Amino acid sequence: LPRPRESCSWHRKLLRPSQQPLPYVEEGRRRRRWKRRRRRRRRQRRSWRRRRMRRRVRWSWSWRRRWMWRRRRRRRRKRRRRRRRRRRWRWRRRRKKTTTTTNTEEERRRRRRRRRRRRRRRRRRRSKKRRKYQE
Repeated sequence: LPRPRESCSWHRKLLRPSQQPLPYVEEGRRRRRWKRRRRRRRRQRRSWRRRRMRRRVRWSWSWRRRWMWRRRRRRRRKRRRRRRRRRRWRWRRRRKKTTTTTNTEEERRRRRRRRRRRRRRRRRRRSKKRRKYQE
């Protein structure tokens, strides 16, 4: 990596500590701190979301029209939820309860084999034109 200039704090943040350049210190000068003290900004009371909503609203003399416009915008941003398919319950024959046994490794393996699902192979259709010119 190229050594960044000493004054450039941007690089210092990006580099790993082992790669950070050592600060150049003249004799008798105090060593420069890596970390600067951050000045605290006064938090604004309004949240940025509210401000953004406010900016989005088209202005009009009638408050109702303004409000309707806001509602319309909000409706447009609706998040799509994934629908979970609910399985319909069907009557099915109950299996006869077997006597309880310890879960042997073999038994478990058998159960796992049953669970595996088969994959369907899709046949790719070639167009007639393609077949014709292939020869």
